[in-house]
Amino acid sequence: MITAVNGDTIKGPRELARKIALMRPGTSVDVALWRDGKAESVKLEVGTLPADTKDASAGAEQQQEEQQPSSEKALADLGVTVTPSEDGKGVTISSGGSDSDASDRGLKEGQKIVSVNNQEVKSADDILKVIEAAKKDGRTKALFQIEADNASRFVALPISQG
Repeated sequence: MITAVNGDTIKGPRELARKIALMRPGTSVDVALWRDGKAESVKLEVGTLPADTKDASAGAEQQQEEQQPSSEKALADLGVTVTPSEDGKGVTISSGGSDSDASDRGLKEGQKIVSVNNQEVKSADDILKVIEAAKKDGRTKALFQIEADNASRFVALPISQG
């Protein structure tokens, strides 16, 4: 999880995306990370997106804002916010409400959700799709596979029918 860029604390994925989008490719950046239970610092160079993707400073931010509200709301109902994991397998819980079904069942910041109802997830939208399919099937809960501390467990979370 990225905690700071060039000494400035990062409060969430949107702030990180905006901060990096304002930098020129080739710029050297000091990034503070929280990985495997300890703080690390790395020096990175800002790159460019492949030509077939939208401009990071304009299109990507607009696309993110168009997609985010429904995913954020659905996951807010569960009591978590997530970001894609560094290894591309699952999503990392970036925050969790202390008064939520998720926190009541032991989900915490830094843990990884690797699947929901036995379907791999790599984004908040993936989780939302699985939950919507479960609702259509008349289910009231979804089964989340959680990885933390080199162990895996399953947690059933209620999903709203609204």
